[in-house]
Order: sequence, then C-alpha cells, then structure tokens
Amino acid sequence: MPRQTLTDSQLRSIKAPQKGRTEYFDTKVRGLALRVSAKSKRNPEGARAWYLVYRLPKTTSVQRLKLGFHGRGGLSLADAREKAEEERGKVSKSRSKKLLNRKNRM
Repeated sequence: MPRQTLTDSQLRSIKAPQKGRTEYFDTKVRGLALRVSAKSKRNPEGARAWYLVYRLPKTTSVQRLKLGFHGRGGLSLADAREKAEEERGKVSKSRSKKLLNRKNRM
C-alpha cells in the first residue's frame, strides 16, 4: 500500500497488477485511496476506483466507502479529494451520533 502525494500524471502512469489489486493512498487527504484491480475479461485495462478508508471507534476493522470510479467519465483526483473530505465529515458525525445513542441507552 504505497502512500504518496498523488498527482494526475502519476495516476495516468499506474499500471494494473498481474493479479489481485493494489491500493495507492494519498497523503493530502487522509484515508483517500485509489484501488487498482488486475485485468479481467470484464475490465481489459483493469478497474480503478476511489475509496475512503477509515476505522470505526474502538474496533480494529477497516471500513471502505466507494466514492466512484477513476478514468473516463469518472472522478478526477480533485473531485475525489473533495468528495472524500465531505464523506469523512459525514462519517465522523454518524460516529458521534452512534456513540451518543449508546451512552443514552446505558
């Protein structure tokens, strides 16, 4: 899982792995990742999707929220960063609501 400041030119040069998938994390927006999957019959160039990766409080499980695809007709790097920031705010608000509900039940 390489962690680097992603640029448009870097994204164009990333090749699909032979098997499985690879995630490239952005250092500018915490949790933003580009997941590049291997080539298949369905996706001869390999699939590229933007994800927001985060952890729920008091757990070790990693959650992934798909933001959209990268490429033609998909999200650009700037759009993905903007959407990730918005979704991160929503996730943190829902976390605090869940925690409040738990405390009120006790």
